[in-house]
Amino acid sequence: MKPLNIATAFSGIGAFEEMLKQENIPHKVLFACDNDKFVKQSYQANHTAEKWYDDVTSLDGTPYKGKVDVFVGGSPCQSFSKAGLRKGFEDTRGTLFYEFARLVKEMQPKVFLYENVKGLLSHDKGETFKTILATFDELGYSYGYKVLNAVDYGIPQKRQRVFVVGFLDNSINFDVGLLSDSKTFKFPEPIALTKSVFDLMIPEDEVKDFIVSEKMVSFIMKPHQFNLKPEINRDIAVCLTATQAKGRRASQGNYYTTSDRIRALAPRECLRLMGFGDDFVQVVSNSQVYKQTGNSIVVNVLKHLFNSIITTKVFEVLE
Repeated sequence: MKPLNIATAFSGIGAFEEMLKQENIPHKVLFACDNDKFVKQSYQANHTAEKWYDDVTSLDGTPYKGKVDVFVGGSPCQSFSKAGLRKGFEDTRGTLFYEFARLVKEMQPKVFLYENVKGLLSHDKGETFKTILATFDELGYSYGYKVLNAVDYGIPQKRQRVFVVGFLDNSINFDVGLLSDSKTFKFPEPIALTKSVFDLMIPEDEVKDFIVSEKMVSFIMKPHQFNLKPEINRDIAVCLTATQAKGRRASQGNYYTTSDRIRALAPRECLRLMGFGDDFVQVVSNSQVYKQTGNSIVVNVLKHLFNSIITTKVFEVLE
């Protein structure tokens, strides 16, 4: 097999790298980048990148020009001071999204994959996303976007994210024709869900550290913002967040009962709900794992997206 050259920014705990590992696809990570020191610890305990960057704003993509097969990232959503004018790069300067687009322009990867929250589509009444699309237009890539839900790709979690896929080969069409057409990309179709959260749970004798105190139970059971209450014993989890299991900050979380006691999901269960295998090593605190999983991309969604990318034959995974 010919190794795939990948690069990631806003890398998190390496969901794309995890996907390639699970699919047994030979690959080399030219670089990864994240400014969170705890994320760096988790990433480096589980993946190997030739180069690590702490600051995306100082990352020069030009040495990697023409060397990257797939570039993956998902910047935090920010307000754009000139959103609405839709002047592409000019409108996005000063935002972290600009750094992602800049790196695409400098590196010219064969494929880029950009991920963000569904709310990006409606942010600033849709003007922010229009500005982002104008920026992608300037890159000269053939691209398309779609909101995908983790529950439609084998993971019992309702987690909607917008994915933008771009090809340097701008002759590739989107969502038209047949998948067998090497010049067509089609976003993956949903599959039947065969697992529930209960299938992903750790043994009961390992959950005592995640039991919620009686005082906290009375707090989290009260309706809070938007009159929301926590979900108890759901077959399908609500979207994991960076503040999950911290009832004082996010009362709408995923809670389950064990021996008539209410508990939060364990970090390992959160990793499983994001598609990470049990060989993923935890080297940081539980609170950091909650934050890291809440900010990650679901591995299973990436598997299906990557399979669709492969059908375009923009690069040869097999020699």
